[in-house]
Amino acid sequence: MLAGIVMLGNGCTTKPLPSYYSEVQALPIGEYVLSPSLSYLTLSAPVAENNNTLLSFDRFAATLDFNEKFPERTRLEAIIHLQSASANDRSDSALLSETRLFNSRQFPVGRFTSTNVDMVSKDTMQISGELNLRGVLHPIVLKSRFIGAAINPITGERTLAFNASAKVSAEELGLGKIAGFEELELQLYGEFLRNTRVRIN
Repeated sequence: MLAGIVMLGNGCTTKPLPSYYSEVQALPIGEYVLSPSLSYLTLSAPVAENNNTLLSFDRFAATLDFNEKFPERTRLEAIIHLQSASANDRSDSALLSETRLFNSRQFPVGRFTSTNVDMVSKDTMQISGELNLRGVLHPIVLKSRFIGAAINPITGERTLAFNASAKVSAEELGLGKIAGFEELELQLYGEFLRNTRVRIN
């Protein structure tokens, strides 16, 4: 149950949701795999009432052990290839040249492992877990919303769609005050496919 609002380019454009999620269908318990081509992950900083997208990640993967009957038993594991980060604005490109940002040569991958899922309502939940960044574990909470479940008419795959976001302290993550902001937000829109092996080369 990973995910969030997608910020594209320099503005605050949200990714339109597919119309086939308008009717929620029951999907079987089991393992789902994130489809990178249908998912987006960004790191943003708050600007007034909007978010300013600083970085996008092109390579990430996740598995979701989904349990509809007992959502608290759902488990999420994700990895982020930190060297795949790209700046959405030329003015933010300096972030990537800062070797202290992720130290991705020594720690090329960031990992998130869920430890607990708390249902807030029938379609919203809080996913507590640990983010391993630069060899240090950081507790974070993903606020997630279930968008829908359906058979994708294009791919024929059973699909779950989620939004999720987590606000984090730049200082606590060891990233310093990036671009003058103390608080950052990880955001992901994710589509998970049932019984499909999606690999990152």
